[in-house]
Amino acid sequence: MRRRRLDAYQRSPDWPGKAPAWRWERSQYDQFLLQAASMLDVAVPDHDDLPLAPEVRAIVEDRLSLAGLDVWLPREIRDGGCY
Repeated sequence: MRRRRLDAYQRSPDWPGKAPAWRWERSQYDQFLLQAASMLDVAVPDHDDLPLAPEVRAIVEDRLSLAGLDVWLPREIRDGGCY
């Protein structure tokens, strides 16, 4: 879900406050990716800091997908919670 949100930010026209909001969203997303990689024992390429370089982000997303976590998959909201 958050990955789709990042894409929506990137495609949206400029608005006051977009740049800092976009940086914060990317940083949060990258932190979630790194945390998920750690939990699933997924190797992460060497990186300097957050935000991740786009190439590193794509590699981590692909590796997480191979480990069973599809970051592109939309959540299904049903009675009782999100799945």
